[in-house]
Amino acid sequence: MLGELRNRLFCFVTGDLAFAFAAVGIAAACRIAAVRLFRKEAGGRRTIFVGDVHGCFDELMMLLEKCSYDLSKDRLVFVGDVINKGPKSKEVLQWIMNHPGTDWQAMSSAAVRIDRAPLPSRCLVPSTQETPTPSDLNFRVKTSDRPSVFCVLGNHELKILELSAKLRGQEKMEKEDEQTKLTRSLTEEETRFLRGLPFAVRFEGGELDSSFWPLNPHSLWQRAVAAMGLRRRGPRKAIVVHAGFAPDVSLEEQDAEVMTHVRNVKSDGTPSASRASGSHWVKTWRTSQKDIVVYGHDANRGLCVSRHFVGLDTGCVYGRRLSALILPSGSIVSVQAQQMYAVPGKQISGWRRWMARKLF
Repeated sequence: MLGELRNRLFCFVTGDLAFAFAAVGIAAACRIAAVRLFRKEAGGRRTIFVGDVHGCFDELMMLLEKCSYDLSKDRLVFVGDVINKGPKSKEVLQWIMNHPGTDWQAMSSAAVRIDRAPLPSRCLVPSTQETPTPSDLNFRVKTSDRPSVFCVLGNHELKILELSAKLRGQEKMEKEDEQTKLTRSLTEEETRFLRGLPFAVRFEGGELDSSFWPLNPHSLWQRAVAAMGLRRRGPRKAIVVHAGFAPDVSLEEQDAEVMTHVRNVKSDGTPSASRASGSHWVKTWRTSQKDIVVYGHDANRGLCVSRHFVGLDTGCVYGRRLSALILPSGSIVSVQAQQMYAVPGKQISGWRRWMARKLF
């Protein structure tokens, strides 16, 4: 409950605070906007961005059902960390790989990537050390492309790849943790699929035009101006990355570690994976840029919505919610986790799940 209140307060403060009191005076307009926000899509192609799944396969299926996902029309985009920590990582990975809209070649090619960063060497086995780096700078997904499934690399995919490289040639131990068991269970095909995922992808085109983008469901002001038709219209480009970006660095020159781990930026401009010092990286993002960044990774901050970013990690694996952003409507949809599968820093199982759910 406290976490939910904190998330709502954060979203409100990062929104249009100066107009908050004006929004209170037009509650009727807010109610109209709420109806429009959660309306059922009236057909047409949509792009659905899904937060950190972490192996929560059942919740993913519930979320897609709630979004009325249509594989013949909709594009599905995962912000990374689709595996690890949760109970059904293999099922999630196989579902993505076997989906008819998943295009392995397109997903890992320079036609859709905006990053040049190769995989860290620790994640590679000797036979894959010479991983080619994209040289073409046309790293975009156009709206004319057929509906597809896309996924970017998260820090937990990197963990699995790093562990896979370490375990190569080692005998199986009598007792191994869940992460090691998951890594050993991956086939060569599945490992190769993870290795080929991009760190970041940009989507652009007319289908992202929206007077609701992004529409924070907790902001009275944003709902009010949306209902009154005052929100700025026009095409927007979505950049999808797992964690975030370093300030004052071009998209093509971003570091792989930053894109998969950053949470804060220190006062000297150094990206940090810790929240102990500095400020949220989104505060250093260029406010004048027209692109909007959709990311995950930071479950502690939860749902974060502002004009230039949408953070979708709402801690499903920790017993909270799995969330999605739907464009062009700007709707944010979420489902409740069926149970708590992990606590920050470790996995839990058996009776500890029941205890953790009671305590947290």
